[in-house]
Parts: sequence; structure tokens; C-alpha cells
Amino acid sequence: MTASAGWKMALYENRTLASAITAAVSGMLVGYPFDSLKTRMQTHHYPSLLACARRSIAEEGVRGLYRGLVPPLLTASAAKSLSFSVFEQIKLWLRNHDPYINGGSKLGMPNFQRTTVGSVALTAAVSG
Repeated sequence: MTASAGWKMALYENRTLASAITAAVSGMLVGYPFDSLKTRMQTHHYPSLLACARRSIAEEGVRGLYRGLVPPLLTASAAKSLSFSVFEQIKLWLRNHDPYINGGSKLGMPNFQRTTVGSVALTAAVSG
């Protein structure tokens, strides 16, 4: 097995974890500067969000908007990983206990038509 094939296999086997971490990182990279500006506006008096952003970037640079990012990033990554994993496990359990697949009457419908709103709601509710 080549190194490239090994990476692809490892990524495929851990796709839920990789998806969760990617979602957490991208969400935090986009949203954290706004949270930082919101906090600054609550603690200092700025006439507008734009004035707050201009002054913050002028004084600290763009890196200043990301100060303190690591702890919430780790927390969000762990929470999303847990949520994604629970969602995938419940989805698998529901698929394995589908009466129309395992010994029940065969309706001849594709999977997406047999997926009920209830099973999707249950999966989403339990996973968080």
C-alpha cells in the first residue's frame, strides 16, 4: 500500500471525526472575530461595529481578533466530534433496525423515501 493510499484509507475510516473537526475549525475561523468584536463593544463604547473593527485592527492587527481562539476551538471540536459520532451511530442503528429491510415487508422503495421525518428528528434530537 502506498503512502497516498494509506492516508486515503485513514481519512475514510475517520471521516466522521474529520468532518466534525473541519466544521468546528471553519465555523470558529469565520465566527470568532465577530464574537471578539461583540465582546469589545460590550466592554468599551464604540459608535459602531465598523469603528470597533477599525480600531481593533489598527491597534492589534488582524491577529488580535483571534486572541483566545484555542480553548473554544478545542471545546467546539470535541463537542462537534461527539455530536457527529452520536448522529452517525444512531443513523446506523436505525438503518439496521429498519423493519422494511430486515425481515419485514419489502416495499421496494429507495432508502431516501423510507427515511421518515420521525427517524431524522430522533437522530438529530439525540445527537444534539
